[in-house]
Amino acid sequence: MNKLMERPFTIYFDTNFYVWLAQSTQEEAVDVMSGLNLLGVRHVLSGRILLELLSGKERNPQDKNLFERVTKFKIPPYIIPIGLSSTGTEKPNLGWDSLCLDGEARAAFSSLLKEIFDAETAARSWSNIAGKKLNKDKEQKLGEKSEPFLKSIGFDKDQTDEKNANAFTTCASELVSGLASILPDEQREKLGAIDFTVEKTPENLSNLSSQLFASFDSPTLERLEEEARIVSSAVELDPRPFDVVTDNSSRREIKSLGNTFRDAEHLSVFVAHADQIDIIQIDSRQKNLIERNSPIHRLKVLKLTNRYFSVVKLQQVVQTVSNKKAELR
Repeated sequence: MNKLMERPFTIYFDTNFYVWLAQSTQEEAVDVMSGLNLLGVRHVLSGRILLELLSGKERNPQDKNLFERVTKFKIPPYIIPIGLSSTGTEKPNLGWDSLCLDGEARAAFSSLLKEIFDAETAARSWSNIAGKKLNKDKEQKLGEKSEPFLKSIGFDKDQTDEKNANAFTTCASELVSGLASILPDEQREKLGAIDFTVEKTPENLSNLSSQLFASFDSPTLERLEEEARIVSSAVELDPRPFDVVTDNSSRREIKSLGNTFRDAEHLSVFVAHADQIDIIQIDSRQKNLIERNSPIHRLKVLKLTNRYFSVVKLQQVVQTVSNKKAELR
C-alpha cells in the first residue's frame, strides 16, 4: 500500500489561511471547515505560524474566532514545535489557545516578537551576503558596516593574525557558554569538551571548527544546510539583504524581507517533514520564485513542485485541496 494512504492527508497551511479563516463570516468558516473535514485533512500545528500570528496587534475577537474555528478540525494536527530537534512527535511549546492571550501581556509579547523578527532578518541578511561575491564598492561598504562589531569582539585588521584569532575564539567560547542552558544535554556536553584555549595554529583553528559542527547530530546539520539552501534560493537575485546590512532599507522593506525569509523557513520545514506533510500552501510571490526558469529554486531541484498550492481567497481552499489530494493519491 502507498505510504501516503496510511496516514491522513496533511497540509501545512500558511498564515494567510488562518487570517482569512479568522476574518470570514461564520457561514464561510463552517463551509470551509466542513469541506476540509470531509476530505480527511490533517493540518500542521506549526510553532512558527503561531508566532507570526501572535506578532500582530491584538485582534480580539478575531483571534478568538480563529481559535474556535481551527479547533473544529476532526483529525488532531501534525505538530512541529519551535526548535532544531522538531520531529512532529513532541508536545507543542505553543498551542492554538495561545491566540487567546490579550491585554498588556499580548501587546508586550507582540512587541518582543517584532524585535526578534527584525533581528532574525538582519542575521539572515548578513549570512546571505557572507556567501556572495561582491564588487569592490559593495565590499568596501560591507567592511565599513562590519568594522564596529569586529572591533567590539577584539578584531582589528591592523593587529597580528594571532591576536585576531584569539579574539574570534574568545567570542565563540562566550557565545557557546551563553547558549549552553538552552541546548540539549548531549550537545552541551560536546561543546563543553572543546578547548578554546589551544594555540591558534591553522590546524587547531580548523579542528575547533570541526568540533563545533560535530556538536550537532547529522540530521540537525542536514536540516540546517537544507534550510540555508532554500533560503538562499529565495533571495538569490534579491538586493534587499545587502540593503539591510548596509542600513539602506526602510522599515517596510525590512518587514517585507523578513516575510520572504520566514516563507522560505516554512518551505524548509515542509521539506524536512515531507514524509508526513503532503502539501504546503504558498503565496503568489513564492509561487513566482519557484516557477521561474533561472535561477532554479531549491524546490525544483528536490522535485517537490507538485506538492504546493496557492490560492487568493479562503473560498478556493477546499476545491484546490480536493484537486491536489486526487492528484497525489
